[in-house]
Amino acid sequence: LGVLSAEVERSGVHLSVEQPAEQMMIRGAGVEITQALLNLLRNAVQASRSTDEVFASLREQDGRYHLVITNQIRN
Repeated sequence: LGVLSAEVERSGVHLSVEQPAEQMMIRGAGVEITQALLNLLRNAVQASRSTDEVFASLREQDGRYHLVITNQIRN
């Protein structure tokens, strides 16, 4: 997420990321998966106002991984 830190700081958006304590292993093309995740987070930040909060959560359930990205609009 360090790649996005400067962009997030400039935007004024608060970004919170929740991830499991243990490392997750995902099969597939690592570079492409990483790029897709970064693009989703970047899109959420760019679509938000400077007072908004973006939350990202990665969880494992029943052997499947779930990524949820939400935006909480603040006035």
